[in-house]
Order: sequence, then structure tokens, then C-alpha cells
Amino acid sequence: MRAGIICEGPSDLAVIRNILKGWIALEAHEIEPLLPSDKYDETSLHTMRKEQHSNWTLVKQACIDGVLHQEFFAQPIDEQLMIVHIDTDMRNESGFEVQLPKKIALDGSYDELLGNVAAKLGEWLGEENAARTLYAIAIEEIDAWILTLHSDAQETGLLVNPKEKLDKVLNAKLSQKERNAMFGSRLKAVEYDEKSKPFRKKKTLIESQKRNRSLHHFCEALSAYEQAKV
Repeated sequence: MRAGIICEGPSDLAVIRNILKGWIALEAHEIEPLLPSDKYDETSLHTMRKEQHSNWTLVKQACIDGVLHQEFFAQPIDEQLMIVHIDTDMRNESGFEVQLPKKIALDGSYDELLGNVAAKLGEWLGEENAARTLYAIAIEEIDAWILTLHSDAQETGLLVNPKEKLDKVLNAKLSQKERNAMFGSRLKAVEYDEKSKPFRKKKTLIESQKRNRSLHHFCEALSAYEQAKV
């Protein structure tokens, strides 16, 4: 089994890895980062300019080009899973082209936004690649997924500025020693691995996905993939 991941940056990759470990028991050596690529070490990724490694525009381009999909599926591996991750907080930027709905609530607008972003990813990927790709779409930011671990909010996808809220919650609840362990590295990938480490346990993920519908959608997609193999 091997999973290829296309995502916006090293911090997102760290979170997705932990979720794959917790939900479908994938180990690190079974996960292949395609974007950002492991051909750069963590220090290099930290020092490179943002446009040199990954953001949503590079995710879009990778989907349209299809080269990463082609190379990944050309490998002689029996079971292959491709995942594309994207946050929705940049959807009003030129080129994303998913502006509606502008505001979301726990009604049809939440699922409408997920559906609209999924449709856009499908458009970028094309029919063949879309059919063999799972979407990890985080409403607002992937930090909202992590907030389910550290906050009592009932739907973290509805929170404004989840990244700021996450850091505020963590600084308030953690001891100095715990804060040093979590924020001590200058590498965002290391920090986000620590923040989302509890996702490595399925029991924790089961509870977390009850309080973030976009995380639930991703977990359900992973479950459907697992069931299809049987």
C-alpha cells in the first residue's frame, strides 16, 4: 500500500500523515509526499521562499498538469491511494474561482462549499485523475481540524481565524514545558506534527470528526476507499 499526497505545505502534510496513521493505519514509509516533495529536507523547505515549495496555486497547477499523478500511478505497486489537500480560506483569490457561498453555517451552505471546492478540484484534475483521487478539503484552514483536539467548539470549521484561535488555546492550556516541546522547533512541519499527533489514534479521530464536518468528509472518503478494497 502506498499513498501519494499533494498538499499546500509541510505543515499540512504533517497533519495528513497523522490522520492516515490513525484512520487507516498507514505508516510513514507508506506515504509519499509529492507536493511538497521529500527531495527537499525540512530545513530546506523552511528556508525556501513560499512560492518555491507549495501553496494552493501550486496544488492547482499540479492537478492541471497531471504529471505527479502520472508518475505516482506508473509505479509497480498493487494498492495506491492519491490524496489532494486544499484549504478553502483562499477561495476568493483570483484563480481559485469558488466564491460561493460567501458565508457558511451548519445548514446546506457548509456542504455546498465542500461540493463546490470538490467540483473545482475535479475540474483541475480532469475526469481520469479525479476518479482516482480522494479530497482532503479543510473548511477555512487545516488548523480548524486540529482545533477539535484542543477546543470544545462544536463545529470548528465555522470559527474565524482558526490558526490564531488554535495558538491562543494551546498557549492557555499547555505548561511551559509542553509549549516548548510544541513550538520549540523553527520547522512548521515539526510543530504541526506535535499539534496533530493525537490524530494517530482512531478513537481520538472518531471524536474529532464529529466536531468538524470537513474532517468527517475526509475520514468517510478514506473509509469508503478501504471498504472498496475488500
